[in-house]
Amino acid sequence: MSLVARSRKISYGLPAAASFLLAGCGWFGENDKLPYYQITPEQRTWAAIYQQEATWRFRSEANGYERTYRIHNAVDKKQPNTKGKLSVEVAYYRQELYAQIDRTDSAIVRPAYNFHPQDFLLQAQVESPTTYWDNVFFRINWEGTSFSLPMRELTTGQLVLSPPYQLLPQATFNGRTYQNVVVYSVTQYPNTIKYPNTAEHIYYTKDLGVVRYVEYSGEAWNRM
Repeated sequence: MSLVARSRKISYGLPAAASFLLAGCGWFGENDKLPYYQITPEQRTWAAIYQQEATWRFRSEANGYERTYRIHNAVDKKQPNTKGKLSVEVAYYRQELYAQIDRTDSAIVRPAYNFHPQDFLLQAQVESPTTYWDNVFFRINWEGTSFSLPMRELTTGQLVLSPPYQLLPQATFNGRTYQNVVVYSVTQYPNTIKYPNTAEHIYYTKDLGVVRYVEYSGEAWNRM
């Protein structure tokens, strides 16, 4: 049973006074007195490329085939977070930017093992983070591979990133030169199952997003 369904079941069995109490805690209605953690202007610039209906096109180095991706369902929302896994009481709100990234070309092949929906998610950092998930969180699912950008390092100007990331000051693909390219390599995890059409290396920039990716088969796709 979903959390929403469970909360409805609980509310039906509570007296009106108890329902008012839960509403005051911020579950049944938004509570303006609770903390609201928001994405900083600098962090937001990394998400500016995920505009509704934007189109990204790629070409294969091997055969010249093209792939097209469309950004849609872009949302900016105030996400409630509860005090614990079993709690229905809202502790704080967290700003969240989200968008889906769909293949729209006619040659789409979506194997059963590629279970990740293609999307992007940016969540604000909470005050005094105690877990990895409390920090600013920027995740991308791309062609079967999920990765999170090291936002703290990137927004503070670090030039050296820890594996599985690498920062290239400049890189040229398909005759096009890019600055400050973040490279994510799944090969840092040797136990990963290697499906041929899954992205193994992903090249990413702040201004354009994914600019190149190389599949386990060795086929490389460059941004057009």
